[in-house]
Amino acid sequence: MLDTNPVVITGDSVRKMRQDLSLSQRAFWERIGCTVPTGCAYETGRSRIPEPVRRLIYLQYVVGIPTDIDSKEFRQFESGIKNNNPASLITARRVLETGIGIMSDTLRELEK
Repeated sequence: MLDTNPVVITGDSVRKMRQDLSLSQRAFWERIGCTVPTGCAYETGRSRIPEPVRRLIYLQYVVGIPTDIDSKEFRQFESGIKNNNPASLITARRVLETGIGIMSDTLRELEK
């Protein structure tokens, strides 16, 4: 795995991140494809956060790459790229360069 993640993603840190973003558990966890009960189990430490989920949290909430392709933010990200908006392209390139290794590793792991 490409280890470029300077953020430690634990149940406590994820709960703090979610609260700092003023997001409900539903809004936070659904963006990365988890149910609220599963997210709650991660936040309280009842379940260990699997590596692919930690990577999705990192991509979505630290790097800023939308991970829910049905979301408004993903469509905005995609639109900026498709419309060749220079500012959007520069931002997208920077964001994607940061997350590309993590995305590749996550996809490979999910294929197993």
